[in-house]
Amino acid sequence: MSLRKLSPAVKNGLIFVFLGLLGVATYYLSSVIAPFLISLVIAYILNPAVGWLEKFKIPGFWKFLEKCKVPKAWLCKNEEGGVPRAWAVLVVFSICFGSFILFIVPFTMSVSSDAVDLAMRLRQVDFKKMMTIKSRPLSETMHHEAPESLHSDVSGVSGIGSSSSRIYIFDIDAILEQYPEFKGYIDWLDSYVPREKLASHLAAGFSFVKDGAVNAFNSILSFFGDALSRMVNMFLIPILVFYILLDMDDIFIGFKKLIPPDYRARTLEILGNLDKQLNSLLRGMIISNSIFALLMIIGLSFSGLKFWLFLGLLAGIANFIPYLGGLFTILLSLFVAITQFGFTWAFVVVIIKVSIVILIIQTIDAWYLQPYVIGSGVGLPPLVTMLALAISGSVAGISGLVLAVPAAVIIKVIGSELYHELYDRS
Repeated sequence: MSLRKLSPAVKNGLIFVFLGLLGVATYYLSSVIAPFLISLVIAYILNPAVGWLEKFKIPGFWKFLEKCKVPKAWLCKNEEGGVPRAWAVLVVFSICFGSFILFIVPFTMSVSSDAVDLAMRLRQVDFKKMMTIKSRPLSETMHHEAPESLHSDVSGVSGIGSSSSRIYIFDIDAILEQYPEFKGYIDWLDSYVPREKLASHLAAGFSFVKDGAVNAFNSILSFFGDALSRMVNMFLIPILVFYILLDMDDIFIGFKKLIPPDYRARTLEILGNLDKQLNSLLRGMIISNSIFALLMIIGLSFSGLKFWLFLGLLAGIANFIPYLGGLFTILLSLFVAITQFGFTWAFVVVIIKVSIVILIIQTIDAWYLQPYVIGSGVGLPPLVTMLALAISGSVAGISGLVLAVPAAVIIKVIGSELYHELYDRS
């Protein structure tokens, strides 16, 4: 029996079954299909630039190429008389690939070195030992590095007594010698919680937060490391991106043929709306978070904190997850400051500077970058965003947190279209 003689309902059912099987195969073959999916996402992001170049017209450009005896196959204009798609793809691909080789790779190597160094420093800090260290009076702790006579006092602490970074803390008795007005408050506090017990609790609290930060940091590094290690054929991605961009129109035409004719017009309308929303969201997030990272790098460079380049870049990446950029930066800056200054006044001053920088940049991000760069049209209520983050994070970990907002936008668009289809049609 010919498939053409099947009823429309059966044909539609076969198409949906095929799409379902395709989804299941994609899930179980994710490690193999991952380069293709990554290439599709990159091509989707770059496609508007290719489309803009296709509409670009250069007066006398074609005559100049004819004089240069360029093969006629390369001189074919598009329907609007602009740059052919092959040329546009080649220009965009060359710019992106060249930028990646010349700038991103060296920059990534430098940042990776900072990341490894910072992770090693955080692992070596032992707060329980640090809380028992005695030092000079508070007036002598204004320096960023301990006096030479104190180096022997801290040399027994793991990772503290190195020549590159010596950390020491002040003793509460030394503070009271210079600031006796605090004695009444300290004695009152002692009546509820003994000093030794308070120091133990503080050390345990710092250690708990530090371990959480190190584990989260290692999870991020292992996430990217595992993702790259699984993709043995990563070198294929640039080639795949090139050919996907070149054949984007044909791919879209082939995809349209998979949609049942009865649902094609309405599905394409929904996909068009979805494409508009995701375009605005993804490109807006890339631009706004790049500005966010640049502002963080500039601000942290004036704070006196080490690893400011790495921290600023990490803040921009973390900001792809709403509400995490500033929070993650202040927590990581806290531990960087501890490894750099110890519990001194320099530590307090630097943390105040970092807090002011993050507060200002978060305000700029919330009031200007998010509304005007991303656009209010794709904005989600904060409660919905937090719910999406909680659900996605519990289901898929870091990947879920990164994809939470785009997934919420997709659900929002499809949900509004379904509501319109079911209840709001005249």
